[in-house]
Amino acid sequence: MSLICTSSRVEEIKIDTGLTARLKIENYTIAGDSPLGLLRMNLPSGPHRPPIILVHGFAQNRYSWHCSQRSMQGWLAKQGYDVWNLELRGHGNSRLNGMSGANSFDDYIADMTCAAQAIPQPAFWIGHSLGGGVLYATAATIKPLRCRGVIGIGATYLLGQANWLMKFLGHTTHHLQKMFGATNKVQIKTEIGGRFLSKIYGLSDILGYTFPLSGWWPGSVEPELIEERLRLGFDWTSVQIWSEMSKWITQGKFPYEEQWKKVDVPLLVLLGDEDHLLTPTDGQPAYHRSGSTDKELIILDDFHHETHWGHLDIILGKLAQKHIWTTIDGWLQKRI
Repeated sequence: MSLICTSSRVEEIKIDTGLTARLKIENYTIAGDSPLGLLRMNLPSGPHRPPIILVHGFAQNRYSWHCSQRSMQGWLAKQGYDVWNLELRGHGNSRLNGMSGANSFDDYIADMTCAAQAIPQPAFWIGHSLGGGVLYATAATIKPLRCRGVIGIGATYLLGQANWLMKFLGHTTHHLQKMFGATNKVQIKTEIGGRFLSKIYGLSDILGYTFPLSGWWPGSVEPELIEERLRLGFDWTSVQIWSEMSKWITQGKFPYEEQWKKVDVPLLVLLGDEDHLLTPTDGQPAYHRSGSTDKELIILDDFHHETHWGHLDIILGKLAQKHIWTTIDGWLQKRI
């Protein structure tokens, strides 16, 4: 595997309200049969803390971590980390590099394994949503384990067990697949749905109180920022990935659970109390069933963290820097 830099620049970026940073920004490709794209950020003088690999969720891309008005990736780079923003095959720049979508969830594990091995030093791994599930599965199967620690943010472990609508969709999909067979070659452009949601922000925001598939807690993200995130951050996926997720729903089990129980790697699990897409009920077993001797679980709520927390705002909400990013930085520093 060869890590190739395709572009490099230094620029001032906005990290959060009233906060900017001058950072070195590079685009990399991991060459091979399945080229992967990574967006790298660090200080112009070079990083003085270890590398971090960021992994986006289902049908998303690099914008999960870096938007024009708020950038968790940029904030971590400003703290001195060497931050690599990985796009899984078929997503973002990895799609531009000629890759089609995944034919199975194991392809995503292969992507993460490839990134972990290509980056010169062992890294901390941070994943959101399905990206967190990718990290749990990779940590459970990769040998040797080139990982300093795993952080799951609203990360998939169990799925759809505490959300009646997702459970219904999962069971329906699984039943249809059994009737009509595999559809692993079919790709879905979720960008269209993202753009539509961005146009009806007001309605989407209100639905956050009750709708089972709402993506953020109402009022937690500025309208212009959520519009950008929805417009740019929704990408592509394959029907096969959703089919496998549907199987997880029907079985009520993480497929890599037995291996996960044997993994002793530092673990931080962060969950939102009002995350309808990845409920605390579905996310907590990653902590409880981990074999780690160094693990921590934090459920964000309005009593301890000022507001309720959903699925997207746990990364880019108005209070994310105060309650999420700094918590992650503190956890990382103790393990450097």
